[in-house]
Amino acid sequence: MRLGKTTIRDVAKAASLSPTAVSRYLNRAIVLPPDSAARIEEAVRALDYRPNGLARNLSLGKSHIIGLIIPEISNPFFANLASAVEEVAFAADYGVLACNTRNDVAREFSYLRLLSSRQLDGILLLTCQADNPELLPLLEKNRPVVLVDEDIEGLIAPRVFSENRSGGYLAAKHLIDYGHRRIGFIGGPERLLSSRERFAGFIDALKENSTPIQSEFIRFGPYTTDFGREVATAFLKMKPSPTAIFATSDYVALGVLHAARIWEFQCQEVYR
Repeated sequence: MRLGKTTIRDVAKAASLSPTAVSRYLNRAIVLPPDSAARIEEAVRALDYRPNGLARNLSLGKSHIIGLIIPEISNPFFANLASAVEEVAFAADYGVLACNTRNDVAREFSYLRLLSSRQLDGILLLTCQADNPELLPLLEKNRPVVLVDEDIEGLIAPRVFSENRSGGYLAAKHLIDYGHRRIGFIGGPERLLSSRERFAGFIDALKENSTPIQSEFIRFGPYTTDFGREVATAFLKMKPSPTAIFATSDYVALGVLHAARIWEFQCQEVYR
């Protein structure tokens, strides 16, 4: 019984062939005579040799691993997206190395530098730092990158975006169809494509349906529950207040719901 992991040199010795010949045969780079091929196959079985898949792929110029950088894995949108990426990658015999930035610029840049130093075939990037001037030069020196959900102006790369403008239009149109004329809008950071496009769709629907655009009912800020709660509370205190609120993300919507429940409780206390 031999100790330690079986190497390609062990297989070559057992098959009475050179390590180079064995390596090229196992990588399907050459065709050997039937007798030599049979000796290699027998040695592989007898020694229970298992090739280093990563090393083999790297020798062929591929790692079959892609990096995925996301802002917040606890957000259902990003969690579902990461799950879908992994499913498609697995079906194509690729692995996924996921990095959660928690919307922190230092963490995002650190992950980008880490991934660029590893043997990856590419990176899927969902950034919340699109307007950071340091991001573009860093990505231009990086390996192949695909932008997802947010744009980086000036970067030449494939892009996969949601239909933010049409989604914003449909959401606003839904509220208008229910008779609302005073609609509050709580958007994300103005610098982000997703926020700008959803707002554009919102405005499209208001203009198309002759609904007033009221600047006092429009706010932009972070995609967070705290921001949604803060702005919704301010809206509810206005006289007159909005009769409906358009929240541009799930987290913002949770904050709006929280504010509405507190407001309802307070009103019930007043009228008791």
